[in-house]
Amino acid sequence: MGVHDMSKANILFEKTGFGYVIINGRRYDHDVIVVSDGTIMKRRKELSKEYRELYGHTPFSRREAEFILKFNPEVVVIATGQYGDLPLMDDALRLLKNSGVELIIGKTPEMLSKLNELFSSNRKVVAVIHVTC
Repeated sequence: MGVHDMSKANILFEKTGFGYVIINGRRYDHDVIVVSDGTIMKRRKELSKEYRELYGHTPFSRREAEFILKFNPEVVVIATGQYGDLPLMDDALRLLKNSGVELIIGKTPEMLSKLNELFSSNRKVVAVIHVTC
């Protein structure tokens, strides 16, 4: 395997249910950000915490979108939870759309096969996965 092959990791989105997602055999009991280079990290909800009271729970805000764009993705996937209830702030969506990325949004259970397709491609992908409502 050459040096250039290291930029793409094998990531398999296996299963999700209320409050969790299983990626590469590991269960995550919190929202995650997954990058096509293999990085899996806890979602940076503190970036959006100031808006929590407006929405009932922490929305996806412009500050989170700015953080996601630092990975220079071609595609951003936002998996909005088991029932699709993750609030998406308009200015966050506008920023992502204006940046030129392909933006894909859907309920977490419905996104797993699309995530697997995207993460097995040669595209630079960042996914935000909400695991509860």
